[in-house]
Amino acid sequence: HVGSIPTPGTGRTLRGSLLDRGCWQTTIPEHTLTYVEARPVCAPDGAFRALDPSAGIGHFKSMTPESLRDKVDWTEIELDGLTATILKTLHPNSRVFHSGFEAANLPDGMFDLAISNVPFGDYGVFSKKLPKYPTNPIHDFFFANTWSLLRPGGVLMYITSRFTLDKKDDRVRRWLARRFDLLTAVRLPETAFEENAGTKVVTDILIMQKRIEETE
Repeated sequence: HVGSIPTPGTGRTLRGSLLDRGCWQTTIPEHTLTYVEARPVCAPDGAFRALDPSAGIGHFKSMTPESLRDKVDWTEIELDGLTATILKTLHPNSRVFHSGFEAANLPDGMFDLAISNVPFGDYGVFSKKLPKYPTNPIHDFFFANTWSLLRPGGVLMYITSRFTLDKKDDRVRRWLARRFDLLTAVRLPETAFEENAGTKVVTDILIMQKRIEETE
């Protein structure tokens, strides 16, 4: 079952909800998940499988709207050992992997939704299943590695560096454009994570839907 495709109006609503508020560390997970609730990505019975490949202590699962909590089967991945231990304690019902995203053994087509604040940085990882250029920098790798894990029609919602869209080299954008439809893009101000992470950085929320078939 392919969920409904969000309309441009829904994207404007998400953008407005985020830009009208200053407590970013809670409102971003809350409002992106409310977006999911408004535009189902799930099977007809309402249940769906969600992946957070850079979970930290699990903000996205923790902020799941109450109406969705019994419907979501979560898989969460966290590289840092201490943080993964905290994550397992907070979310005992999740399938938690203490590993890098590239090392987690997950079946293709398993997930209806992938949602995360992916790591940013000018470094990459090795992947046997991907060409070299989508694996570096790390934030682009998370997009490329997620593609095979989503079912056709599944939705990706990632907070990423602005350079996913802005860098001159467009090979990764073209790779993604052959495999996903862009549903919504929201650029956040550089102060979005200042209170939470103590840093100023321009970030984007990108929401994409996996195509049924890859295009040329």
